[in-house]
Amino acid sequence: MLEGVADGVDWAADYPDGSDGCTATISAVGLLTVPPSEADKTLRVTATAEADPRLKAQVVFTVESTETVPDDAVLGVKILTPAAYLELGDTLELKALAEVHGDRSTAVTWELLPAPGEETVPVGVSLTA
Repeated sequence: MLEGVADGVDWAADYPDGSDGCTATISAVGLLTVPPSEADKTLRVTATAEADPRLKAQVVFTVESTETVPDDAVLGVKILTPAAYLELGDTLELKALAEVHGDRSTAVTWELLPAPGEETVPVGVSLTA
């Protein structure tokens, strides 16, 4: 289970391709519960600002069965940065923690994607790693 900061955020869990049948659930405070039936499937969690539904953050991940975890498996990624409302010119430091099995790197790679239904990232929005 992953838990996030949820003040002013609506949470959703689904499949990235939008297909039906996802049985993972996420509470109002961002507590994600993934049942065994979702093993070896790719899921998406979306956090949407209640104040401005155009502001969203998403994470896509693959659930691995705990019965056959490889020595270098990523067990989960927890986003540590609280939800925030940003105006043009503002900055936000993103932090995440990767939980791994074995000697795998705990480095996290960030990617800036357009909002759902949009083709590009808005002008003036950037990501510096």
